[in-house]
Amino acid sequence: MVCDRAFWLDRLATKKEQLALLDEMFLHFAANGGAEEYDLDTGQTRQKVRRADLSKWRLLAEKLESQISALIVKTSGCGVSRVRGTW
Repeated sequence: MVCDRAFWLDRLATKKEQLALLDEMFLHFAANGGAEEYDLDTGQTRQKVRRADLSKWRLLAEKLESQISALIVKTSGCGVSRVRGTW
């Protein structure tokens, strides 16, 4: 893919928003004494979340954090190549 800094910055902003929503969900869950079930509205979808589903959401948060890290590298180093000596 061509190094399009604006594209990668947009993707980075989107991933950060998604992660912020997940963090907000976790805080809401903790503040309400561990509610067994509640609604999660992302603006695109609405779904019921149960306590047993939180481990899956935590894995999603970890994937988003990893993707954010990769996007930060892309936005700060598009077109960077590594050169290795041949000795």
